[in-house]
Amino acid sequence: MEKRQFRFKKQLFTINGTYNIPGFVICSGFGYAFRTFCCKKCGELFVVDLEGLYHSKSSLTSVFDNKSCPKCNTSLKENLVPYPEHIFYNDALLNNTERIEPECPDDTEILEVYLLE
Repeated sequence: MEKRQFRFKKQLFTINGTYNIPGFVICSGFGYAFRTFCCKKCGELFVVDLEGLYHSKSSLTSVFDNKSCPKCNTSLKENLVPYPEHIFYNDALLNNTERIEPECPDDTEILEVYLLE
């Protein structure tokens, strides 16, 4: 597993009465070919290439098998959750129910995150 660069836009969320919690929405591949996850133990971000999975006839769960989070060393199979639907903030995993804006304006940034293949 290696880090790769992906384009994200920063979006601020209000969760459980706390304002301006930063989250990142993937814009690479127009946001459709990639799915973002985070480790629910430490918040490390991961990206899965859905188009690559389709072409290799692999399943999403097979990508997580026998892999550990490089930051906290927990099993990814039991500890990955969709992101930014879940955001790790102040050492806690928060359930984000706010609308996620998939449109990617010009104001984006490049982040290095782990690609799961």
